[in-house]
Order: sequence, then structure tokens, then C-alpha cells
Amino acid sequence: MGWSERLGPRWTESEVTEFFSLWRQHDATTASLDRVVAAVSTELPQRTPDMVRALIQMHKGFLSLPMATDEGLYAILTDHYDAQAAWESEAAEKQQQQQVVAASSSRRKVSRRNNVQYVRSFSAAIDDEFFAHSEFHDCLVQMNMGHFQRAKRTEWSAIRGSMGHPRRFSATFLKEERQKLLRYRNVVRYAQRMNEFPVDIRFPYKIYSPLKVGAHVRVLHPKSRHLCVGVVCAVHVHDNAYDVLLPFAADHKEILRCPDTSVMLLRHDDSHGITDMSLLYWQQATPKADVAPSFPLEYDQHGGGDLADATGMAMRAVTALLQRKEQLVMHLSRMNDQAATMSIALPNTDVADENDVVQQFQSQYAWVLVNLDTTNHMLASALYRMQLPSPHHAVEDQRLQDDAADAALNVQQLEWAHQYMHAAHERSRNLVAGTIRRLTMDERCKDTLQMPQLATSELIMSCMDMVLTLQCAVAKVPLPPMVVHKLLDRNLELLKPRAHANMTLYHEMVQSIQVLKSVLLTHHQNSPP
Repeated sequence: MGWSERLGPRWTESEVTEFFSLWRQHDATTASLDRVVAAVSTELPQRTPDMVRALIQMHKGFLSLPMATDEGLYAILTDHYDAQAAWESEAAEKQQQQQVVAASSSRRKVSRRNNVQYVRSFSAAIDDEFFAHSEFHDCLVQMNMGHFQRAKRTEWSAIRGSMGHPRRFSATFLKEERQKLLRYRNVVRYAQRMNEFPVDIRFPYKIYSPLKVGAHVRVLHPKSRHLCVGVVCAVHVHDNAYDVLLPFAADHKEILRCPDTSVMLLRHDDSHGITDMSLLYWQQATPKADVAPSFPLEYDQHGGGDLADATGMAMRAVTALLQRKEQLVMHLSRMNDQAATMSIALPNTDVADENDVVQQFQSQYAWVLVNLDTTNHMLASALYRMQLPSPHHAVEDQRLQDDAADAALNVQQLEWAHQYMHAAHERSRNLVAGTIRRLTMDERCKDTLQMPQLATSELIMSCMDMVLTLQCAVAKVPLPPMVVHKLLDRNLELLKPRAHANMTLYHEMVQSIQVLKSVLLTHHQNSPP
């Protein structure tokens, strides 16, 4: 029992004054505490001997002082009662908070469980192959046991001996796995950026191209920390990032720059996701018989019809690519004959005209070689799909067949593009030369005019070429999007600065051109045939 319960009801000021006078009177004449308590309690009928004894024992030190007064004793009691009330209110508030927490704990646990499951389902598009790869199955493949469904005791002991001891889930293990993931990302990014693949090391993962413009993705908003669904509107391979358009409402949209590690491909039930990335490289270190999957191939209700359709689409794509390759090879053969004829006829021409003709011919020859290399790469991908037929490749093979003619320029488009580039460059040169000539003849500009250097003039002409190409893209007679894309890529190559200080401005121009290219491509796809 605490002091408050032993003191009984709250002591009033009159009771404290009467008690103090009785205490002074009986304490001086009586030495025993029991006698003092009995004598005081008889004078205070509303207080029991236990209450009087508790008050004396609680304030015995103060009552023994010679300067003690009844006002001081009442002040001490008042502080005690105030502290007791504050403590009781604090305890009641704390108990109420505990009840609220206990009532909402179940709802919070359910909410936290749902959030954890949603976060666990997030996987960046660049990391999909890393987490889909099974090191255990890879070890079985290396031991020529990839097709095993069950293993005997001796076989299982051999497998366990080759894999080593189990790892403990420790900080060191997490650090090593994180470093492995970073190395995987660096290899994939370098392959996507430079089109160079890890042929000198063992790399069991598939390497896909970056997400295409128009792909539906889920990203993490940096301010609200919520997952948002958007559409890729620009790809920045050199910066390892994407520009994602987030349509929050009908009248509010936001373009967000997201790193490739925070962009998740939004896959639909119609297998839309796999068409947003094309396979660039897959290092097959073992024969296909060892890489057989441990699960049977699943087909829909149509049975083998999808497999036959996929094979037919792949064969049509291969046929279209072979025809295109034959045209490019024939055109390359004619250009070789033309080069032999030019080597005989050029010594009799002027040196300036000779350099101009040779430069234009070399540029056209290089474009044909680039288109031939692109066609060979697409042909290799189509042949690879024919080796591994699957209904899931039907959409991709259909797109490959439809875009085979647009993936690279044909012979007529190549010739027209070179003629246009030559004419645009001549027009830009005439415009720049005429502007400089007009400024030099102006009396107002003679004192402040500084003649530009040759490199500056070439840069201005390249900018004019870019402007003329953009004007041609929005002309009344529309050009195929691939022709415009090739012309813009060529203009960007000519505009690439040599000084490192100008690279920031150049990257901004590249990003703007990429957005314009995506807009032109979207407009071409949405326009009626």
C-alpha cells in the first residue's frame, strides 16, 4: 500500500494546522510514538490512528526540525498530492496509448505484410536475368546432369562435393552477392552501350537491349516514394537512365529521369513485356542437350499450331533478311566495280573535284557496310530463334518480319540519303559563306567582326544540316521514320565535339533528338495507312 492510500482522504489546511498544534503539544510531553498517535487521533475524530501514524512517519524529518511550521507541512502535502495526480494521469494516458497500439497492431501487420510482398515483387528490368539464373542448375549443366530429375545417393554426393559447403547468410555473403550484381550490371551496360560482348569470360546470362520507347514500366517516385506506372519516352544509354512519362491525371503529366535500376518492366497477361526487349547476346558454353529445361514446354489449347506459326514467322523473317542481304551484296559488288573505274579515271580530273568525289563515295560505301552488318546481326537473331522454337517468340518474329525492311535502309533509300546529305551540306556551306560575306561588307560590323575559324565554320554548317534534316522530317511529303533516324544519327556524328567542355551541351542535343525521333516514330505508327 502506498503513502497516498495510508494517508486516507486529502488532508485539508485546517486539519493540518490542528494536527501540527497537537503534535507539538504531545511530542514534548510524551516520548512514545504510539501514545502520541493515540492522543492526536482522539482529538481528530475524522482521522484514524493509522492515518495519523502514516502522516508522522512520512514527514518525521520535517516535524523534528525546530523551524517547522504548519504552513510548511501543508505545502509539502500539497506538492505530494499534485505529484500523485500527475503520475496517475500519465499512467492513464500511457495505458490508453498501449490500448490504441494493441488495437491497430493487427491492421498494421497486415498493411506491412502487403507492402513487403509488393516491394519484393519489384525487380528492375536490367536485373531480371541475374535473379532468374539458377546457380544450382548451372552447376548441373556443367556436370552434364542438367536433364536429371532425380539423383542417386552417389550422384548427389558428387554434386554436393562439386558445389562446396553451404554459405552462411552473413554480412560477408551479402557483400559478395552485391559485388557480383554490380559486375553483372557493368557487363550488361557496356554491352548495350558499345555493342561489345563478354566473349573472353564465362557469362551465363542473357543480354537484352535497353527498353524501347513506348514500353510500359513501373518506377519508384523519388518524392512520394510510391510505385508509379508510366511509359518510356526516351532512352539514355550513356547515362544508364530512362525518361518515363507519368500520367497522374488527364491534365497533369510528369517526365521523370529514372536510373535503370529503378525501372521495372510492366508485363501484361498477353506477354507484352518480352517484345519490349530484344536479345543481343547469349553465351552458350555447353551443348543444347545439356541446357534442356527441367520442366516440359507448355502450349495452349491450340496444341502445336502456335509452334508451327512461330516457325513459319521465323522462316519468313529469315527469307526477307536473306533477300535484303543479297541486294546489299549486289550493290556492294557494283560499288567495287565503280571504285575500280574511278581509280582509272580520277588521275585525269582536278584535285579538288577528286577529293570531293572520293569523300562522297567513301561515305556511301561505309553506309552500305553498316547496313550489311545490321542485316547480318538481325539474321543471326532470327536463325537463333529458329533453333529454339517457342510460341513466345511469335510476336517478336512477326515484328522482326514486319520491320525487316525498315530496320536498315534499302539501296534506293541509301542513294537518296547520300544525295540529300551532299545537297544539304552544299546549301549549308553557301548559307554560311554568304552570311560571312555579307557581314564583312557591312560598315557597322567591320570593327567588331572576328572571322570564324575553319573548325567553327564546319560546326555551324553541321548545325545547319541538322536544321535542314528536321525541316525535311516535317515536310508535306513524309519520309520513312528509319530514313529520318539515319540522317539524324549521321548529323549527330558530325556534330560530336572534340573538347570535353562541350560534351554536356552535346548530350543535351542528343537527348532532344532522341525525344524527337520517338515522337516521329509514334506519329508514324498512329497515322492511318
